[in-house]
Amino acid sequence: MFAVAAYADDEPKLFFYQRKTDWGYHPTNTWFITESRLKKLPGWDEKGEPPLAMSKAITLAKVWLVSLGASTNCFVVDIEFRSLDRGYPNSRYRQYWFYVIRFGEVQVYGSYATCVVLLDGSILEPDRPVGPRKRTISDYLD
Repeated sequence: MFAVAAYADDEPKLFFYQRKTDWGYHPTNTWFITESRLKKLPGWDEKGEPPLAMSKAITLAKVWLVSLGASTNCFVVDIEFRSLDRGYPNSRYRQYWFYVIRFGEVQVYGSYATCVVLLDGSILEPDRPVGPRKRTISDYLD
């Protein structure tokens, strides 16, 4: 069910999430996570409030995007709170939840970027080869 990606001398990574174009044909960004990082995340058993409130996740995501060069006027287009393994109640991954937050007007009119926020408050960056240069907001656009 889960794809695994690995590079030389790296810990294998589990497929985590993929953003596709609005018409659904082509992926724009793909997120992976290592098993060791996943195991360090707080879980949520769907009782009580999640460890990270939605408002805090939005704030963290926007601060991160602006730090990459996004417009301070970017805004939330949609937000999703989902389990890593939806639909499989007995899965060992069921307890791992995350926010997928899509922002609009991140760079220019009509530009979008998706941010994945884990329940420990960290941002999971998509895997996109960019070479030796520092990443900018353009590397994260949908």
